[in-house]
Amino acid sequence: MNYFFTDIPKPVPVETYHQAIARMVARLLNTGVVKGVYQVGGITSPGISDIDLYVVFHDDTSFESNPVKELSYPDNYLFTHRLFGTCEKNAIQLEQFTFFGKYNFLGGTPTPLLNYSANEADTQILKHQVALEYLVKAWYSNSIGMTYGIIKLRNFLLHAKAILLDLDFLGMKETNLINCIHDIMEVRKNWFDKPVGNAALTILVKRYDKGLREAIAEAITAYGFYVPEQASLRLSKRVYLAPSAKLRLKRDGVLFPVRAARFSNKIYKIQDKLNRFTVEIPVSNQTIPAIMLDRHRIMQEAFKYNSQNLQGFLCTGHAMNIFHSEHYDS
Repeated sequence: MNYFFTDIPKPVPVETYHQAIARMVARLLNTGVVKGVYQVGGITSPGISDIDLYVVFHDDTSFESNPVKELSYPDNYLFTHRLFGTCEKNAIQLEQFTFFGKYNFLGGTPTPLLNYSANEADTQILKHQVALEYLVKAWYSNSIGMTYGIIKLRNFLLHAKAILLDLDFLGMKETNLINCIHDIMEVRKNWFDKPVGNAALTILVKRYDKGLREAIAEAITAYGFYVPEQASLRLSKRVYLAPSAKLRLKRDGVLFPVRAARFSNKIYKIQDKLNRFTVEIPVSNQTIPAIMLDRHRIMQEAFKYNSQNLQGFLCTGHAMNIFHSEHYDS
């Protein structure tokens, strides 16, 4: 059975991206509470790529609105989630835990975001954990779509490429997943000139799932997977994390026939409300490294600050929502 694909990419000129960025930067700087605005990531595939901005606010300030929620087309197509942003005192500490790597300064006053880092040994521990969290998030997100038989195509094409960096962090040079991602990138590169049919896309989705499972199992065996006691086990509104002997996704709820989605875009949302998933994953029994506890504490503080002062912004990049955030729409 082939999957049903929604969220089909729309062609958008790269100039439209630059215009949307300029409008957002001007609006942010006009608030009076923003110190500087940066772009993280690039626009390699117009029409598929989204825009990621990182906003540094002045310390001890608040901003109540979510700028992305107020956008209209085409800007709301290009900004697919809340902007990243937090106060300066938090921002200077967070790069060591998130590995954005490059911040393209767009306006305001610069902040030294790359001058705060862990030592080499701790950085390796962090890279392994962060990469694994992204692999796990990619796997269960894709698996939920497979369970419903409904795959959001733009999201699939958009996020697969980033997994290559995670595999590099884990020292994985030759895997089935890497080969699959290169094939996904070819589809992404040529989508508007040569779109691929459902049958071929279905095969890619299944290969991606298999490759993710293999890579996660190998990485956990090599490096372990750490979940501090303080971690939130509620990853989103209806997705939970649970330690287990093996990796698997459990579902409780009601499934509709895949063909029902062909008649209504609301079916996916309704079905999502009627199901609950538990991500079961082997957790390391070894003592959690001190740098991992520091990461959790600092990230937790940043999430708390945003929850109180900047609810419309993601304090930084993260894969799994284990830092006690009160928001589940990211």
